[in-house]
Parts: sequence; C-alpha cells; structure tokens
Amino acid sequence: MYASSESLKATLEYDFQQEKKFSYSGLSQQEIIEHIAQFISYLWQIHIFGEGSTRTTAVYLIKYLHKLGFKEVNNDLFAEHSWYFRNALVRANYEDLSKGIHKTDKYLISFLSNLIHQEHHSLKNREMHVHYIPPAHDTVKTQNDTVNDTVFSLIKQNHKITAAEISERLNISLSTAKRRIKALKDKEIVERLGSDKTGYWKIIEE
Repeated sequence: MYASSESLKATLEYDFQQEKKFSYSGLSQQEIIEHIAQFISYLWQIHIFGEGSTRTTAVYLIKYLHKLGFKEVNNDLFAEHSWYFRNALVRANYEDLSKGIHKTDKYLISFLSNLIHQEHHSLKNREMHVHYIPPAHDTVKTQNDTVNDTVFSLIKQNHKITAAEISERLNISLSTAKRRIKALKDKEIVERLGSDKTGYWKIIEE
C-alpha cells in the first residue's frame, strides 16, 4: 500500500524531516546500516515517482550515502542485484498478520552491508520467498501438492533417482513424473547435475 496521491508531498517531507532530526552519533556501523535500511524503506513505500520509484530511490540512496561519507558506494551492486533490492524493499514493508507474514528489514540490511562495507551476504531472491503456513486445522491439500511432496521425498532418499524410477515407484506416467520434477526445479527446490541417466540431484532448499 502506497501513500495516497493527496498526501505524497506531505509524507515525503515528514520522512525527510525525521531523518534530518536523527543523530548518528554514538551508533555502531551495524546500527547505522539498520537505521538507513528503515529510512530508505519508508521513503520507497511512499512511491512518489510511480513506475520509476525504485530506481529513483536507488539513485537517491547512493547520493545520500556519499553525503554521509561513504564515498566508495557506486551503482554496481544495484545493477547486479536490482531485483533483489526491489524485493528487499517490498519485504521491509509487506505484512499479512492473518497469514503469519511479518515485514522484515533483514534482506535490505544484507544488501546495504554488502553495498557499504563490501561484505559478502548471499543475495538470492528465493531467500525472500514468503512461505504461507496454513492454520493447523487446515488439512486441504491439492493432489498436485501431494505428488510434488512425494517426488521430493524420493529425491531426498535417493539423489540418483531418475524420472523413470519415480514414475515406477509412484505408479504414475513418465510424463506426470517429469512435470512434477519440473515443478520442483522451477521453484528452485532441486537441481539436476549431470545427465538424466547418470547425473544426480542437488537439494537447493527444503
């Protein structure tokens, strides 16, 4: 949810005023980064520049960090991980408490730590996936979900298992087995290394 069109200017001015009043004196480097993450995520959430807001926010952040003394900061990390930066801003603002989803600055902090201090935090978009946890009483599960889980279980048990073997074990067609495997690969849960016959499965995330 972005700021309403009537309040864009006032909201932007409020955030700038709050930042002008803020003192960085006595803060550790980690605390400085955490504050900048919060400030820039609030600024982005106003969405004052419409479709160009994320890029404009990035340019502003570079210039502001230069003003704060971080002269080595440049556009390279934004160019390499532009989608991660955008999604990190979303995760810093998005929450749905009815589904147990909470906003978090941790991804933005990782990005800023790499940007400002040349740290080496992993910046992978899949790490920001929101995993909805259904209520304990919700037992509804689609047939495809069940098959996917079963296929994944077989892969975990045998990293060299083939699509043909999965088809035979589950008593499903080979084409269905391949579709279920493709679904797991598309979700970046598993990766096949080597050929279909002699290769093996790598578990990416569980």
